[in-house]
Amino acid sequence: MNGTKGKKSVGVAFAAVITALLLIVSCVAACIAVNAGSSGGTDTASAALEEAQKEVTKFADDSVRNEADFSDNLFKKGTSAAMMYQGKNNDGQLEKISAAVGADSIVVTDAKGKITESYPDDKLKGKTLKENKMGEFGKISKGIVDKMMSDPNKTDDGYKVNVGIRRQDGDGLVVIGFTDDSYENVTGENLAASISKNVIIEKDGKILSTNFEPAKDSESIEAFEKKAKDAGYTFDGKRYETKKGEADVYTVMVAVSEAANSNTTAIVIIVIANAALILIGVCLYLVGAKKK
Repeated sequence: MNGTKGKKSVGVAFAAVITALLLIVSCVAACIAVNAGSSGGTDTASAALEEAQKEVTKFADDSVRNEADFSDNLFKKGTSAAMMYQGKNNDGQLEKISAAVGADSIVVTDAKGKITESYPDDKLKGKTLKENKMGEFGKISKGIVDKMMSDPNKTDDGYKVNVGIRRQDGDGLVVIGFTDDSYENVTGENLAASISKNVIIEKDGKILSTNFEPAKDSESIEAFEKKAKDAGYTFDGKRYETKKGEADVYTVMVAVSEAANSNTTAIVIIVIANAALILIGVCLYLVGAKKK
């Protein structure tokens, strides 16, 4: 009898040792996986930052060409409008021209810069360009240049820009007003939208463009960093790792969801499941030993 009890005790002890060893191995594996997940998150953030920096650097390198493309497009529309004008606003000619080139407004002047025709506000007729804050286009009337464009002005409706073209039918000029949101491609305001990662792009100490929702109400990367720190770098239930660097005159930051978090949860579940199986095995052994 004592021999049976001894064997049973040895069996239980053996099962307990095996259980403990398996649990230790599971915990070690879990720790290794967590560390690997953390390291993977860092590597992912570094790769995301490098990718974003390349995109921003390319944008900076192409900035002159982007500006030229924007100007050329509007000058082509302005030239078309000037060529379509036949000398008088008969039968709603200016309205038709405006619709054809996608303009908001058109004014026509004589050689002295006095407005002779206008659309849609015909009350401008008889006034000078200077009186309507378009005095800069007087350079065309004076023969200094044949065409020019005002600096785009950002409004709630989009970027407003005026294009002045020397008249094709006589002396004077035509000033065509446009709303063109494509200027955001020149300024870089749309730049983040072309980058697949969560990115924040800053210029001159202010956030220029971002596709990362938690950063959209921050004025600068510094302000966002403070916000992120206060939130434990956790937004909408996800913890993020951030990395930042420089690209030309821009500061670039990326935010990558930490894979280690999901790994940890999965590992805990696996450890619990393994422990449960081991305990079930021990119980079955004890039941079997008791029957003997």
